[in-house]
Amino acid sequence: MKFKPTKYHLVNVKTGREFEDKGWTLSDPEGDSPSLVRAVYENKKFTPKPELDGIYRYADWMPISRTLKNSCAPVTYKSKGLAKELGLENLYITFSGWNPKLGAKMKTCSFKETEAFSILARMDKKEKRTLIVQSAGNTARAFA
Repeated sequence: MKFKPTKYHLVNVKTGREFEDKGWTLSDPEGDSPSLVRAVYENKKFTPKPELDGIYRYADWMPISRTLKNSCAPVTYKSKGLAKELGLENLYITFSGWNPKLGAKMKTCSFKETEAFSILARMDKKEKRTLIVQSAGNTARAFA
């Protein structure tokens, strides 16, 4: 997939300090206390990219440096049966899992697959460190 990474920087939510992402940055390296870290994107307009696969359709607002093959994304569709049962005309359902008829093809049948694809896409191809996932369930399966 052809992909041009979106430019972004990180912000320490507590202090407002801005800094660059080193690929594995989960906290402010100069912060003196724990704080959330937020990505601030150069591109202010959100435009899904239908030419990219799966979760990467939303690459403009993802802190990633590359895309990976076989990514999936949740599928949102307009409900018919449940909507009728509830007396609603505009009920939409988002499904994360495996249902090829809907176009949902998450092999782990879990939203954790989108987490794995977005986190691994932050890693530089030349990264030498090993990622260890402490899980015996869907999270480890998704990363594998």
